[in-house]
Amino acid sequence: MPRYPRRKSGPYKVAPPLLGPAPDIMIAPEATSYLRTAPSTVYEWAARADDPTRAANGLPNPIPVIRVGRLLRFRRVDLDAWLESRSSSAKGIKVTKAGAR
Repeated sequence: MPRYPRRKSGPYKVAPPLLGPAPDIMIAPEATSYLRTAPSTVYEWAARADDPTRAANGLPNPIPVIRVGRLLRFRRVDLDAWLESRSSSAKGIKVTKAGAR
């Protein structure tokens, strides 16, 4: 039986940091750079998007994700709107500097 060479495992491929404007549709590593979070966090948030009981239980909106088969895509305008909906100013909370009166 012939032996095939083992596949060498390399480092995890991560998209380079976004140097210019973000593309309209991003893949998960680009969304990770855009949101400045860990890749595992983006994948976890995307997995929560499939849970139909979130809205019924009053949980916050999951990250907006487009699934193309098993691939994840993120629209920049959706991420911007999602971030704005999660900001403290959108919830009516007044943010002040520590020690300010």
